[in-house]
Amino acid sequence: MGIIIYKSSNQRQNFDLEKLTTSIEKSCLAVGDKPEQAKLFAKQVAGQIESWLADKSEVTAADLRRQVELNLAKFNPQASQFYQNFKQLI
Repeated sequence: MGIIIYKSSNQRQNFDLEKLTTSIEKSCLAVGDKPEQAKLFAKQVAGQIESWLADKSEVTAADLRRQVELNLAKFNPQASQFYQNFKQLI
């Protein structure tokens, strides 16, 4: 069984690496990264998140979001800020 993400609405969802990678890539594109750079950053951050999740069976969406923001900030602080703000709006 995969990793379960607990959302603030008390819903549970299976972790989807592809969905996460796409949202990171879109955040990078939104702040002006070139497509190939956005894809590279997204893959690198997704890899770091996979490592962080390796010993977990469940996490909260908030914890996952914080980890993405911290790791994305290493590559593109603007994209990290955009990711944070975008996720707060939905």
